[in-house]
Amino acid sequence: MSSPTYELARIPDDVSYTDAAGLLCSALTAYQTINRKPNLNNVHTALIHGGSGAVGGIAVQLAKMHGLTVFTTCSTAKVDYVRKHLDVDAVIDYRKEDVTERIGELTDGLGVDLVVDTVSGAEAEKDFDRLAYNGQLVTIVGVPNIDSDDMFGRGLSMAVVNLGGAHGSGDSRQQNDLGTMATDVFEMASQGRLDPLIERILPFDELVDGLKTLATGKVTGKLVVSLDI
Repeated sequence: MSSPTYELARIPDDVSYTDAAGLLCSALTAYQTINRKPNLNNVHTALIHGGSGAVGGIAVQLAKMHGLTVFTTCSTAKVDYVRKHLDVDAVIDYRKEDVTERIGELTDGLGVDLVVDTVSGAEAEKDFDRLAYNGQLVTIVGVPNIDSDDMFGRGLSMAVVNLGGAHGSGDSRQQNDLGTMATDVFEMASQGRLDPLIERILPFDELVDGLKTLATGKVTGKLVVSLDI
């Protein structure tokens, strides 16, 4: 089955097929969390969960392009990786630190202007307590329960990312935006502004093992499988 033409994007000559494959679709998801869903006017600080992951790592880079102060979470084993590969203002080890308390310390009790949740709906509920007045939550994995009184009283807002939903939306504008976002992402990679964060390139016969490794949650960045045709 061929891909619909609206999602196609030309790969620049100086971007490898490996890097291009590594950027999709995690980079498009991250792109929506930073460049599509939130209103970045008067936004200065962001908490992006899972900076060691494929989506979180790209979202961190995009947020820094907008000049934001960025905090990210990860497990103990991945702290060094995040500090080495990403320009973050603080790394929060969620296994050793209370994320909400740490955000309070980092923001003088105000909270952050933007949270990108890549973890779960349950975590997203906690994220409301980490938001500053007029704060925005963008979630990609689950919709949290909402306290409408708290949302209204603190001027909070929430957005949900469903990248693949564009295909079935019947909205050509949203479908065409997939190609637009991919073109922009590839251009940023071509300019050296965006790192696809590829951890390993696997031969095709190790595809199953790679998927099993992904399921353990121990992967940092992105795995790419190479097809020798």
